[in-house]
Amino acid sequence: MSDDYRDQSSSPDATGAFEDWMEQLAAETDLSTEEVFEQLVSAYWTLNEIFGLVERVGSESTLFRRAESGDRNADPTPEASRPRDAERTNDRGTNDRGTEEPSGSDADALRAELSHLQARLSDVEAALEAAQSDSREEVTALAEQFDAARAADRSRLDSLDAHVNTEFGNSRTVLRRLIESQHGHDDALAAVRSELAALGDHVEAEAALSELKERANRLGVERADCEACGSTVRLALLSTPACPHCAEPFDGVEPHTGWWFGSDVLTVASGGDGAEADEQRPREDPKRKTVLPELPPDAE
Repeated sequence: MSDDYRDQSSSPDATGAFEDWMEQLAAETDLSTEEVFEQLVSAYWTLNEIFGLVERVGSESTLFRRAESGDRNADPTPEASRPRDAERTNDRGTNDRGTEEPSGSDADALRAELSHLQARLSDVEAALEAAQSDSREEVTALAEQFDAARAADRSRLDSLDAHVNTEFGNSRTVLRRLIESQHGHDDALAAVRSELAALGDHVEAEAALSELKERANRLGVERADCEACGSTVRLALLSTPACPHCAEPFDGVEPHTGWWFGSDVLTVASGGDGAEADEQRPREDPKRKTVLPELPPDAE
């Protein structure tokens, strides 16, 4: 019977049913599954000791040997054993010490129950060992996966760190070059602006000189006195519309209208002397200061 139960209990269905029974017992007793299992193991070893004690006491007892010999010689049918058990109970209800003696059927039932419990506990131990083995394998697999993932992450971080250092170093070098190039562009742009401003001033001066000479030509004036300093100026030799002696800019020509002594006059914009005109002249921007080649004087 115990072998049949062991074969049935070792099946997956029996193991699952036993685990369900343990969970139900743990819920009813407000204990954990581990505590219930420990109590079952403790009960198993206690029953095992009781079973061994019964075996030892029974083998030494005369009544036990007599019961065994009587059971072997008796009719195995229940009808034949009942009268004999009744007579034995009536004749000897108690032993010499006044305690009830166990019958052979009780010993067999106890032995069968102990065998049953032993088989169940063996199955529980096997299931627990299998669960512990599976848990250890899962923990080992998880630890290996964790180590592999950590190694991969460390490798990726090292690669990313190296990439950032390389890219940042190159970016810093490029940025420094761009800043230096920007400074160079600013200087070049300032020079171009200065040259354009000087060129604009030169174009304006050329236009003013051309207009002055054209007016003098219409009036037939070749020489005229500077209104600011009184010096005689030959219009054909002017390179800029300004007095070569006092640097006052000319803005027109007034011919002499009298009959007697007099001269034509080159009027100036300020209408005063050269010092006042120089003070009123706007200051040049130092950034726009550009030296241009002097133009050759016009031929007379």
